[in-house]
Amino acid sequence: MKAQTTNDRAAGRVLRCMLAAILVATAVFAGFSSRADVAYAADESLSDATWEEVKGEIEGLMGTPYVWGGKDTSGWDCSGFVGWVIANVYGLGWPGGSPGNCGTDAIAQFCGSHEVFRGSSAGDYNSAFDAGTVKPGDVIVFSNSSGATVHCAIAGEGATVYHAWYEGFGTGNCRFDYMWGINGGHGKAYASFVVYRGLSEGGHITLDKTSADVAVTDGNEEYTLAGAVYGVYQGGELVAQFTTDEAGHGQTSEKLPSGDYTVREISAPDGYALSQEEFAVTISGEDAHVDAADAPVTVDLTLVKKDAETLLPDPQGGASLDGAEYEATYLYGGEQVTVAGVVENSELVFEGIPLGTVTIKETKAPEGYLPDPQAHEITVTADMAGSESAVFEYEVADELTEQVVRGDLELVKVSEGDQARMAGIPFSITSAATGESHVIVTDSNGYASTAASWNPHTADTNGGTSESGVWFGGGDPDDGLGALPYDTYIVEEQPCEANSDRELIPAFEVSVYRDGATVDLGTLTNADKPHVSLSKTDIATGEELPGATLQVIDPGGNVVEEWVSSDEPHEIVLDEGSYTLHEEIAPEGYLVANDVEFEVVSGQVAQKVTMEDDYTKVDFEKIDAGTGDLLLGASMQLLDESGNVVAEWVSGDEPHRIEKLEPGSYTLHEASAPEGYDLAADIEFEIGSVGEVQTVSMADAASAVPEGKGEPFDKTGVDLAPLAAATAVVAAAGLGCLAIAMRRARKKDEEYLEGTEGGEER
Repeated sequence: MKAQTTNDRAAGRVLRCMLAAILVATAVFAGFSSRADVAYAADESLSDATWEEVKGEIEGLMGTPYVWGGKDTSGWDCSGFVGWVIANVYGLGWPGGSPGNCGTDAIAQFCGSHEVFRGSSAGDYNSAFDAGTVKPGDVIVFSNSSGATVHCAIAGEGATVYHAWYEGFGTGNCRFDYMWGINGGHGKAYASFVVYRGLSEGGHITLDKTSADVAVTDGNEEYTLAGAVYGVYQGGELVAQFTTDEAGHGQTSEKLPSGDYTVREISAPDGYALSQEEFAVTISGEDAHVDAADAPVTVDLTLVKKDAETLLPDPQGGASLDGAEYEATYLYGGEQVTVAGVVENSELVFEGIPLGTVTIKETKAPEGYLPDPQAHEITVTADMAGSESAVFEYEVADELTEQVVRGDLELVKVSEGDQARMAGIPFSITSAATGESHVIVTDSNGYASTAASWNPHTADTNGGTSESGVWFGGGDPDDGLGALPYDTYIVEEQPCEANSDRELIPAFEVSVYRDGATVDLGTLTNADKPHVSLSKTDIATGEELPGATLQVIDPGGNVVEEWVSSDEPHEIVLDEGSYTLHEEIAPEGYLVANDVEFEVVSGQVAQKVTMEDDYTKVDFEKIDAGTGDLLLGASMQLLDESGNVVAEWVSGDEPHRIEKLEPGSYTLHEASAPEGYDLAADIEFEIGSVGEVQTVSMADAASAVPEGKGEPFDKTGVDLAPLAAATAVVAAAGLGCLAIAMRRARKKDEEYLEGTEGGEER
């Protein structure tokens, strides 16, 4: 019976050991729970809040009764008050995990990683406060002489503390050195204290803006650093904004809590482009500064040269708007500077000109135009330029017009034998540059003229009679000007009843190059045999095409003449009859044209035969395989039969056209696909010998998303390594207790048996 009792006692001891182990484990878990709460605190302080933000709330809690063990505003003790502030004012959660577990030890553990000061006297505290080591909003935990925590408080201004002291004091504010030597009851006898950083001090964000190009902005009133608006963002949310002054300085009006922020420009000041730069700023208890430089808006000033009559950027006749020379004078680097340029393709661009007034002056007129003596002042203001781009495109056109040189022609037509004046003989006048052609007709005296003094330009303009006026070029006829713009003209007698029995005057050229002058062509008599002008031209531009090997073949198949085309028509003399113009070899990049048959007619002084050469045109399309839409950003290559790269490009929002490729086999290869797409397989294709547009399409498929891929997730909770270690300790302790209890029970049994065997009960 006693052996059974002994066993029961041993089992009780085991149970008590296991219960102790469970309590140890509970404490360990409670410790880890408290540490988890700390994970929500700021890096350098318990809370990101500032004293200015929480002071009113803390002072609103003054007067709350002191209740031992109380944890809410109906009444609390020291740890209840501090725990309430930490959880509900600082916004962090209860030390210890809940109000019931919040004591001075839990508060010390919760704040442990934010310790800033230790002291053992009121003098220590006052000195630390005066030095700025202790700050309003810090948490203070007091210990007695044995090291046990016995009281806690919140640091106030002027070396004071906010605390729930004892029943007679309640919750209030007093100086630290006043309460230090007074025992507040409930074991509140102080020997030392620890201060933990409670709040973020925060700071202002300041910014100083400068011009990224002082030479552009110096002394220029169109540029100002005042008025730039900057936004301060945290977590993508706008939390503050400020505006710069004339010096380019700005700062937030209020302090911001310590933390990480992003500063970026919302609105640029006058004359500057809106900056896309973002500034990462960290406030850590003091002001943070940003230096920013905005790019000043400059002007790309495009001068468009126009004809004064047509108001178009196209020259008249054989004149040219190209070659005009201009000077631009403007403020740069605080002084006036002058730069020069030459018009090309009817345009001249002055780049990088500061905002303000620019004086434009022509220093040399282009060929075939009269000089422009006027100085043109162009003003571009900051309001006009805006702030969307650092470069403002501004075009000057209608101010820069010039009058083309104009002149006239006159002639007399007579018969060769008797020198009789020939009336009613038409002569065509054709512009060599434009092909524009009109007819003048001789009067009864064999005289014809284009001058307005003979027939006003405005009278039956280009009517083709001896009384009709003539006008070449654009614009309305002006009787104060010559009929013919600067050009070379082809004058050609046309067949009519009056000259049907005579040889015609061969075509000849005459130039108009002096303004207001009339060119006298003299007396024109009989012409030579017919001349044929053979032109090889580009089908697209109509311009003469050099490099073609051409032949004229008669009706018997004989080659009458062979030559290589140049930039001028080929002139030959032919007898009356039928002929064929044949292209033996086309210029590089062009297709051989079909034969052209033509007739040489008796009595026609000159005629013109034109053969047009076409060329291959291939459009390359990179498309999305799913939508069929054009796909941007693919690096493409065109390879010939030998694998040589013929062309490279990056796909855009229009098909990529390549012209004048030799017919044959090619490969379209994708070197790199746009992001999110797979490379397409090469495409082999043929380019035919046709002038029509040929299209080659390559489709890219969107890249597949691998299965099983998900969003990464953050690890939460506590580190399990310490927990595993603690669990192991608990298990070992329990097993140890069990072993000891069993040995003791076995020893008792042995003693009992020995006593029984000796005949004596123990």
